[in-house]
Amino acid sequence: MPLPHPVRVFSILSVPTLARRVAPHLVAAAVLTGSVNGQVAPTHTWHEIGNAGRPFRVAVIPPQGLATRSADPAVEARAPVVLALPGGVGTTDLVLRSLERFWADEPARRGYWVVALEGDASYLETTGTDVVPALLDWMDEQGMDTTRVVLAGVSNGGLGAFYAAASAPGQFAGLIGLPGRFVGTLEEASRLRGLPIHLVVGAADTNWLDGARTTDRTLAQVGVPVRVTILPGQGHRLDVPVGQVMDWVDELIAEQRRRER
Repeated sequence: MPLPHPVRVFSILSVPTLARRVAPHLVAAAVLTGSVNGQVAPTHTWHEIGNAGRPFRVAVIPPQGLATRSADPAVEARAPVVLALPGGVGTTDLVLRSLERFWADEPARRGYWVVALEGDASYLETTGTDVVPALLDWMDEQGMDTTRVVLAGVSNGGLGAFYAAASAPGQFAGLIGLPGRFVGTLEEASRLRGLPIHLVVGAADTNWLDGARTTDRTLAQVGVPVRVTILPGQGHRLDVPVGQVMDWVDELIAEQRRRER
């Protein structure tokens, strides 16, 4: 069945639970350089965000040349954010793998924060209304530009990205799934109006390709366009240059700005 919106086939030759909302606070942070399969993972900081006694953790990489907090946050130039949701059940190891694979260097070079949420992103279906506002409040306290936050989910994280967006309508600048899919009702889909969405999926990843097509058809019913990029010859684990991924992130923010005019 044809998609109701154009699908771009993109050829790539190389490469690589929680409680009620309260004003969150920084509980603990540590500078770490972890390792993944014996390789050094990107330098980052782990932050535990207190939330009514049930904290959650994020790994953070700041933009190049920007400290986590300035002496005067009121005059600090606020930078956009990639809110990364890892695949699988979102273990510490999977967070580090996600950072290493997509978010280690290029976002920082382009002036982005990277905030990677630890935990199973699919749980955001039920915890998102608590976790997402608390996280956005914390990000704002750290001097991040919470008007320019792009949700970036990998696999299960791409599913959770839709839950996060639906739990906080109008709070995100865009959503990219690598791959991703929407699962929910039309009422829930309507909460995504105005959100630029881009799903990237391998042509051989039949389950998630079907999911992207279903997402496109479902969201079209409530007036939410979806851009779908199909990568020939690729399966579930996408092999995409990080520069290309960040080009897509830049495009989502540019699209949001155009829609706001």
